[in-house]
Amino acid sequence: MNKASLVDVVERVVSTRKEASAAVDVVLKGIQMALRSGEKVVLSGVGSFHIKMRKAKVGRNPKTGVVVPIPPRRAVRFKVSKELFLN
Repeated sequence: MNKASLVDVVERVVSTRKEASAAVDVVLKGIQMALRSGEKVVLSGVGSFHIKMRKAKVGRNPKTGVVVPIPPRRAVRFKVSKELFLN
């Protein structure tokens, strides 16, 4: 499922596609803002998103073999809810 498919699903509940698109955009922006501020986002029955820090490491340029330092960075992790696959 992509964003357009999600808008189609929401459109069944609201009156117009424009409203559905706006609703999906607001939800996704809310999740993005919460993750940027370090909050955990929990969607009951689906799973949770959280930020995990990746350590600094040393990488190599595959073409030249030159050693390149990779700084620490934040990464989004998703943990699936046990309820998601229960029938």
